Amino acid sequence: MDEYQALAAAYPAEKQSLLAQIAAGRLCLKHLNDPQRALKFYQASAASPIPHLDWDANIKKGIEEAQKILTGSTVPVG
Repeated sequence: MDEYQALAAAYPAEKQSLLAQIAAGRLCLKHLNDPQRALKFYQASAASPIPHLDWDANIKKGIEEAQKILTGSTVPVG
């Protein structure tokens, strides 16, 4: 996890930063059972000034999944 955060911090204006944030979000959500942290990574990805239309669907899905877990909802968010 630290490597993804370091990469995102080291290259904030590069696509690698965006991909690191998405990967960290996925890791937190799927393997570390930390939806709050995952949501932060996905939201940072969504707010990134780096063009990310090709990753937008993945980012939105990650945000929705994290919010769903955090709210305990069984109904899709959004």
